[in-house]
Amino acid sequence: MVKLSLIVPVYKVQDYIEECLLSIVRQLPSDVEVIIINDGSPDDSMCIVEQVLRGLSENQQKQFVILNQSNQGQSVARNNAIKIAKGRYIGFLDSDDYIADNYFETILTHIEQQPNVDLFSFSAIHFEDVSNKQLGILGDQLPEGLFKNDHIFLKKVFEECSWQSWSRIVKAEIMQKNLFPENILLEDVQVFSKIYLEDITIYHINKSLVHYRQRTTSSVAKANQKLIDGYKKAILFLEKYDNSKADIVKLSLVKLKVDYLVHCFTFYGVNAFFKEMIKYHAFTDRKVLFPVIYTIGRHISKLVKL
Repeated sequence: MVKLSLIVPVYKVQDYIEECLLSIVRQLPSDVEVIIINDGSPDDSMCIVEQVLRGLSENQQKQFVILNQSNQGQSVARNNAIKIAKGRYIGFLDSDDYIADNYFETILTHIEQQPNVDLFSFSAIHFEDVSNKQLGILGDQLPEGLFKNDHIFLKKVFEECSWQSWSRIVKAEIMQKNLFPENILLEDVQVFSKIYLEDITIYHINKSLVHYRQRTTSSVAKANQKLIDGYKKAILFLEKYDNSKADIVKLSLVKLKVDYLVHCFTFYGVNAFFKEMIKYHAFTDRKVLFPVIYTIGRHISKLVKL
């Protein structure tokens, strides 16, 4: 029985894909499948994938599934993989990142010990691509343990606003009902914020199991119109929650709105930025507008890093 399906989309990562794959094959258990989706990558990424797989035993090679598609984006790639995944749980890994040496051992042990958990989350080491300098640890502020409808824990999750798909694994039936929205950035926000607000059981593992690479060329590293549109859609998605958990959702909304305004400032320039703020005032909930504006100043320092 396959316990875990690990989904790895591949697109223009020829400088990183070997490190990613080697981190997997060095520790690959027999009850894990790895689904690699070639999203129409025009470089040598898939040649490197094939080269790595040729060096594996026949049994290990059978644990890898290769899907090829024309370039349709990460969401389509992930969704296509979710539809064929055989594992009880589904996890994700970006092909320019890599997993810690204890990734599978830690996750599979927790699955064995906590078979009724719907979602396992964990921390990740954030590092800079060129210098290899550690920039921080994502998720380390969350307490280890089992949580179900825990208001305090959910507030911590939404306040951190780290919705990256690679920092959690989820039961397959839940992911199959929550496919990624296509042709947008920040799609993880919509998928996982919705899942966390459902009636699910969560276990947080306070260990860093993924090494997350900060690349200056990544789709979310620099301000652009598609990224700004992604922020708008994520904000509008979260603002629709007008229920008992609205106070929890608001914690992510403030963070997203600050980041949105910072990216607008970077992309549009000063004059156009204020025009965009007028549009922003029109489309967003005014009750959270003013806290965002008053905190924007201390976040503008981020601009030199974008």
